[in-house]
Amino acid sequence: MRLWHKRVAADGRRLIVELGIMALAMAITLILTWKRWPDALIDFGGQLYVPWQLLTGKRFYADVLCVQGPLTAHLHAWCFRLFGVGLDRLIVCNALVAVLITILLASLLRRLATRLATFMALLVFVTVFTFSQLTGIANYNLLCPYANELTHGLLLSLLSVWCLSRYHTRPRDRWIISSGLALGLCFLTKAEVFLAAAAALMVGWSLTLCAQRLPVSAIARSLAALVGSVLIPPLIASGLFIGHMSAHEAALAVLGNWPWIIARHATTLPLYRGILGATDPSASLLALLLWTIWLVLAVCVMAGCEVLLPVRWGLRRHMIVAGWITLAPWLLGTPEWWLWDVARPLPLLMAGLAAAHLRAVGHAPHDAQQPLILAFTFDVLAGLLLLKIGLDARIYHYGFVLAMPATLVALVTLIDALPRLLQRRIGHGECARVAAVLMAVTLILAVGRSNAKWWEAKRYSVGHGADRFLTDAVRGPVLDIMVREIQQRLRPDQTLAAVPGSVMINYLARRTNPLRVMEYEPFELSLMGEGVVLREFQTTPPDYVVLVERDTTEHGAAYFGRDYGRELAAWINRHYEEVLQVGARPFTNGDFGMILLHRRDAVSL
Repeated sequence: MRLWHKRVAADGRRLIVELGIMALAMAITLILTWKRWPDALIDFGGQLYVPWQLLTGKRFYADVLCVQGPLTAHLHAWCFRLFGVGLDRLIVCNALVAVLITILLASLLRRLATRLATFMALLVFVTVFTFSQLTGIANYNLLCPYANELTHGLLLSLLSVWCLSRYHTRPRDRWIISSGLALGLCFLTKAEVFLAAAAALMVGWSLTLCAQRLPVSAIARSLAALVGSVLIPPLIASGLFIGHMSAHEAALAVLGNWPWIIARHATTLPLYRGILGATDPSASLLALLLWTIWLVLAVCVMAGCEVLLPVRWGLRRHMIVAGWITLAPWLLGTPEWWLWDVARPLPLLMAGLAAAHLRAVGHAPHDAQQPLILAFTFDVLAGLLLLKIGLDARIYHYGFVLAMPATLVALVTLIDALPRLLQRRIGHGECARVAAVLMAVTLILAVGRSNAKWWEAKRYSVGHGADRFLTDAVRGPVLDIMVREIQQRLRPDQTLAAVPGSVMINYLARRTNPLRVMEYEPFELSLMGEGVVLREFQTTPPDYVVLVERDTTEHGAAYFGRDYGRELAAWINRHYEEVLQVGARPFTNGDFGMILLHRRDAVSL
């Protein structure tokens, strides 16, 4: 009994230390990144503008065209209704989502990994994926993401897997239904997350039910209950939409980005090909192969240390730490060269781990199958989330969500599975475990160093009150002056469209865009058709247009009016006259600036 009390006390002290380290890491990161999470102009403004418009009485999809699922926009509108419209309110909601994701990851990983591996994985999640800005665009963090549909989909997919883990502990039908409901809500967010979650959950639940050795009829009933519960959220959403729009519009609103991906062949567009890494497939495949070889060599070095270094554990540990101290300055000196590509082997790694866990399920005793099934389900989820970035897997850009689960699985594998394998083969594996932990520490430090240069550059304050945030000194002053001018020159009932796109201006100035389409960049014009957008401008012309400098080379065309959108640009030039220029002239030499245009036939102020 005394020994048991001592162990409980030791576990309690260790838990306090772990929570203290995690809280300290979060506090330091919060202080360093405070109010620096949003991007001033690109993408994130839509996360604020759409729910604000829903509060004014506009209808999702019918009046405000959003090609994502409806759950996020209505959740944010409900948040704004309760607590008031403001960026701060949305950040609090997103912080809660981040906390819930952390809790779910902790619960799932604790069933799949040791305490040390779970702690290191959560530490990497908090420091690398939650607050980071590894590129010039600040949309790739959990607090101000480019699309909250992606983070909400991740939360719901993890919740669905967590329900599967709870069923393993206490097999009750309510966990099957709960898992299905979470997956159904995930359908209302983003297609790529739902696709990954649905495939993983169907396989996971099928293996779980078969492992219970239930009759075929019972398995069929359980799977039918799962599928039926998945259908409930979309059907309820359809019923709510049909109350104030046509059945066709309601169906499209519920389907989110599925119709655009399929009917418009969005995956063939330059933007998607660039995201996937398919712009130059041979180069991407070569990089994937080379980095996989580097990973294999790193594992071989870790295994070799176990064999070649002296047997005494204390001496081996000191030599590994000394080696890391020697290499760390070199790795951290210019971290970008390896940070951009270090995640490339993840698709192959996840495929290998999924195959290994599935094989282990087939060979494991009946009472030992459930943890392996959960591990296989998590592997499938993490692997399928990588599909969108499969040839160019990365921890930055879209990887802050799509590569996050696979990165944590890879880390857990290096800290747990590899040392266990070495322990079975040669009798010890602690040296490899220390090396894996130091690799995780190196990643955290490298990401922090790379983040610092972007955080340091964001010193200019934009917006007021609950909408205040910090951005760079290039775009910030221009945006701030333009918003002030719009608020002074435009009456509250006058309308504004930002071209080629930045609804952040509409939101900060609290001026509505009268058009359904809110963005006019190559991707949106390709999806909607430039003719459709032009007819919207002709039918419901905004009172003012603000032209915003934006180089969209990543979309396959650089400048609006020159490389794309020429008909729309010509129509705007004929029907609008220049009122004000702030900064450089847009679409000329790449320097940032904006121009405010007033409709010629509108009544002047």
